[in-house]
Amino acid sequence: MADAEAAPSSAVARTLNRIVVGISGASGAIYGVRLLQALHGQPGIEAHAVVSDAGWRTLQHECGVDGPAALQALALEAPELTIDLPAAVYRDLVAYAEAIGRQSGQAAPDPAKLIAPMIQRFMATDRAFAKVRRSPNQPKPESAARSG
Repeated sequence: MADAEAAPSSAVARTLNRIVVGISGASGAIYGVRLLQALHGQPGIEAHAVVSDAGWRTLQHECGVDGPAALQALALEAPELTIDLPAAVYRDLVAYAEAIGRQSGQAAPDPAKLIAPMIQRFMATDRAFAKVRRSPNQPKPESAARSG
């Protein structure tokens, strides 16, 4: 009986993916934080951060993060947002989720879980937004204002 009970935990151990996010002194530490946020709560993912001394300085300067506890709090932060969608957009989102399920041969994903990656992709490919983000007058992230 003990062997049967041990089997599920060993199966879980085989499916757990450990991901280490390295943050160095290079500009762009926020991308490491955003990756940690995206990985947080994902099934089968265990995320860790390794931060160099210069990385801590960059996190402090760019994100207002002044230590491990602040990095953990920022990385685990996942604000909730409620949106109203027109009925036609919602129907298309459900149809899109069903198409993904058929294409992958798996159950259709929750349509609500598709919204954040879609918005991320949209913003990542929007040239005007990228130009604004590169602007030297870009305000600090909201999280930096809260923790500073």
